Amino acid sequence: MNNNYKILINNVNKNISIPIEIKWDFLDRENSIQEYQDVITKEVIGLPKNFEISRFAHDEYNGDSSINYEFNFYSGTPSYNTFTGATSTSWSPSYIHQSFTISDLYYQRRSFTNSFFKLDFYDTTSGANQINYFTVIIPTSQGKTTDVFLSQFLPPQNIKKPIFKLDYVGDKEGFFLYWLRDETFYNINTFYMTAKFFDAKIGQFIRLMNKGQFSSPLNTGNWWRFNDKDYFYNKVVFNYDNNTYQVFDTENQRIGTEINPIKMYEYLNPISP
Repeated sequence: MNNNYKILINNVNKNISIPIEIKWDFLDRENSIQEYQDVITKEVIGLPKNFEISRFAHDEYNGDSSINYEFNFYSGTPSYNTFTGATSTSWSPSYIHQSFTISDLYYQRRSFTNSFFKLDFYDTTSGANQINYFTVIIPTSQGKTTDVFLSQFLPPQNIKKPIFKLDYVGDKEGFFLYWLRDETFYNINTFYMTAKFFDAKIGQFIRLMNKGQFSSPLNTGNWWRFNDKDYFYNKVVFNYDNNTYQVFDTENQRIGTEINPIKMYEYLNPISP
């Protein structure tokens, strides 16, 4: 818009103020430097992330919240010839079939109490590029018991067996899973769980399968010919709405309930004939 000015000349001196916008290069230079520093700082260290952890409990089923595990070990010393005739009864939930004696279990020797089950949670079943996001330990001090005879002169005594019913009360170590509260941080709510048993008596980890090598088609001569993703993983799904989780097998059937526990079986390495 143009401004029109009318000037009358007479003998009186007059001043005329004409508004003209002027921008100085150095105006508010200090504030601009501060804003630039803030931008660079955010680029270098990033915006703050929410690393707070939430506790996830096993989702209820039929009014029950417990999660149930059953770990089975191979009975006897495996060899190629005896393994060909292995059946479902060759694996059972007993520490005796691993390397422990009844005395080890009854007297709670350190070789037994230092042993534990290790559950690892991955983002994928592909061993080439998977990431282990967190781990849960289930100690042998937990679990159900069974009666055994230490001597013919003594009454039956209780020893532990690898069957676990974990819940809010009683045996609860391993019942809760702890994961990031902010679900958008990693944008992941499904994990793939594997299981191992650390035998402190021999100082080795024992891999556990979600199906025994007695099951079809492994029992038809394919004892070691299978895809790992089908025999070593169970799926765990988190629900951020109510902070719970559920466990599913490879056929997407829910497991971990008291009627249908998470059953794992000792994996036997290939044996030469």
